[in-house]
Amino acid sequence: MPDVSCDALTKNSCEAAPKMREKYGKPVDFEVVLKDGKVGLKPVPRG
Repeated sequence: MPDVSCDALTKNSCEAAPKMREKYGKPVDFEVVLKDGKVGLKPVPRG
């Protein structure tokens, strides 16, 4: 399994945040999740 760097996760979430903010109409946080042995980011609308 390839290593995922903190920089890669940061870049991914910074690119996705504006799209998620537009989709949900409010700021979005991201939770780190583990699914089927893989790490991912889950958008969570604030408020």
